[in-house]
Amino acid sequence: MEYHRKQMWQNKATLALIPLLTALAFPQDSPQSAVGATQSAPSATAETPQTSPPSTAPDSKGTKEGSKRIFGILPAFNVSNQANPEPLTSNQKFMLFARSTYDPVTLIAPLLQVPILQATESNSDLGTGFSAFAKRYGILVADGTSSRFFRQFFFPTILNEDPRYFRRGQGSSGSRLGYGVSRTFVTRTDSGDNRFNWSRLLGSAASAGLSNTYYPESERGASTTLFSFGLSYASEAGSNVLKEFAPDIARKLRRKKDKNLQSGPKPFGANSGIKE
Repeated sequence: MEYHRKQMWQNKATLALIPLLTALAFPQDSPQSAVGATQSAPSATAETPQTSPPSTAPDSKGTKEGSKRIFGILPAFNVSNQANPEPLTSNQKFMLFARSTYDPVTLIAPLLQVPILQATESNSDLGTGFSAFAKRYGILVADGTSSRFFRQFFFPTILNEDPRYFRRGQGSSGSRLGYGVSRTFVTRTDSGDNRFNWSRLLGSAASAGLSNTYYPESERGASTTLFSFGLSYASEAGSNVLKEFAPDIARKLRRKKDKNLQSGPKPFGANSGIKE
């Protein structure tokens, strides 16, 4: 049983660190290249907070759908590019939780994780086959739903904290990396001040404790709860870093694609010595 628990922890930790590793694989552009990208691609200026005028509507509703998804796919509805946005009402915080929870990508992602967990957790109390697949899927969905409920709606509402991640978008890679990780522990209040992220702490504790009511017997207990608690922090840090650098990664890939298109296909036999 102890071996099974260690195996489970390793699998979940690996899945949680994927966003952080993805962001680190594409470092931020240098200031010079960022300026060049702005001049050559006017559409990139839309990603800079300074170019957009302050909005009177909440950022969660006032931007295009594409800008609310990482690489146009992964939901990132709690990301704001504005320096001083309007605070969210309790109803808007609930809508943020609901939108993130019922997004198709949010519901499909666990389907991709279950086969990995099933293949490496052969001794799980959940068993095998379709029944085990459905139970594992339900557990992953419940984990994500409870975590978002406590961190994006419940505690932010009663503690007057803002559940959004505010992108810095400027500075060195190291400073932005540190900023992304730090926002796991520091949050913005509805009045615009910074303080300790109580919603993250209490939300992670509540979600980890709640998981003991539906996890298999072999995956319950204090050690599993503490691991889930710590894993939620690591996952949040990786997610913040990915949200911070996603526009830079997309810009790099877009410039590379544009460069390939500008060079165009080489004439047949250009490098083979064949004369036309």
